[in-house]
Amino acid sequence: MKKLANILLIAGLGVSSSVFAQAMVVPANGVVTGGATGDCELLSESVRINLSSNVVGAFACDEATNTITVGSCHNAGSRNDSLLCAQIGVDASGNGIFNHNDCDAAAVAAGTVIQGAADFRGFFAQTSGGSVAPSFLGGSCSAAILTAHENFQP
Repeated sequence: MKKLANILLIAGLGVSSSVFAQAMVVPANGVVTGGATGDCELLSESVRINLSSNVVGAFACDEATNTITVGSCHNAGSRNDSLLCAQIGVDASGNGIFNHNDCDAAAVAAGTVIQGAADFRGFFAQTSGGSVAPSFLGGSCSAAILTAHENFQP
């Protein structure tokens, strides 16, 4: 997960527009292409993401909100049974997006901890604001589970 900062580099590079795209896994060569015909039109140029061994990274670009959502998980990663509520971004209406359905601004302010069954966790962030925060994956770390996660859904 130490390479999540490299994924967040995607966040600072874009200024153009694209139509909302489903989440995509960071390609095996690590190159996410930018520009009008690239993987993410919000990126003005291509970027190379260097993921650590056994880390899966994914991203989604949304023209309507001019945001990029990023997420990562590790095949041998965290399997805690709890997570601290956190805001990972904002939606098109300016409402907070949180790392768990039971979280909201009041829960973040109160330092609410969500208890659940031990589960793999991924880490998500969005260029619209918020912080990098864990979310339960609902299964082991894989490209399919990461890209289908609710934090990547419009």
